[in-house]
Amino acid sequence: MALQYTYGKLYTADNVDLASYLQDQEFPMIEVYNKHSSTFDWRGLLCQDDDEEVKMFGLPAMNRFKKMGPHEEPFLFGHTTGQYQQFVNKFGGGFARTREFLARATSADLLKQAEEALDMDMRAIRYEILKSIFNPPSYGHGFYNKTWDSLSGQSAPPNYEANSFNGSHNHYIVTGTATITSIDPFIDAKQHIREHMSVKGKFRGFINSLQQGEVEKLAGWYNTSGPQVANPLTDQTTIDNWTVSLSGIDFEVDDNIPAGYTVILYANGEKPIKFHELKNPSFRGLQLIPGPEANYPIIGSHYERYFMPRVWRRDAGAVLQWATNTNMYTVPTFYA
Repeated sequence: MALQYTYGKLYTADNVDLASYLQDQEFPMIEVYNKHSSTFDWRGLLCQDDDEEVKMFGLPAMNRFKKMGPHEEPFLFGHTTGQYQQFVNKFGGGFARTREFLARATSADLLKQAEEALDMDMRAIRYEILKSIFNPPSYGHGFYNKTWDSLSGQSAPPNYEANSFNGSHNHYIVTGTATITSIDPFIDAKQHIREHMSVKGKFRGFINSLQQGEVEKLAGWYNTSGPQVANPLTDQTTIDNWTVSLSGIDFEVDDNIPAGYTVILYANGEKPIKFHELKNPSFRGLQLIPGPEANYPIIGSHYERYFMPRVWRRDAGAVLQWATNTNMYTVPTFYA
């Protein structure tokens, strides 16, 4: 059906007023979405909200009181400060909401486009969050990986209790095997995290569906040579809709994790990644930008968002790369 004119107005093919469509339909949808989007998906799981302002944090020279001499004062011990800051980037896209498209579109077509826009926004956020983990050189260094932000004032992880570290400390581990043949790399990953903090619960792990099959085979679930026999691995492995608990790690399968990589996390109740948006609240969240035609802002409208994630708790995770070359971690192609 052709674009309809009624008293000079434009309507969809099913007679919905295009002049007020954004105001009546899509702006309210975006408002609800933005209200809850911080709880969705990987953002809700791993991120705490922040802005672009410089943050100060203490770098104590000691982690306990020390014995003082007769004329010493406590303030002399003091501590230095480090800084943290992350600027945002603009992400966005649009649909071909031209007059030609609108002449044939129904309100259902427009609703489908809006739903796709929300889904694309969530996928962009998910991608950038995981890129901040898998591609540490691009996103403020990720988990500990031998690189240091000059603003931070750090050249090595801070001491924890009797544990001390040097600048080459690295939470990006190449396992030496191309497949999961042992739980030893999981134990190593946990130790990389545990030596920085008191762990009082389970770790969380994320694997690709390819690793799901490898863990199942490792656990002996596909023993075809005879009856199933209990072994140390199967004894500590449970399964419920394939959320697996293995060696103190609750694993989930998500194919946004590249094949050949595993992420292990524990943040002691604090979400390890900061989700940065602009300080100006009116520019936060997904924005629907009207097109240039004042009477019909839907024509040429598009979506955009300013954000950038960055790992804040650099001690709270480890990435395993299942590969035989142990010399250097390689960023997965999908997040390069």
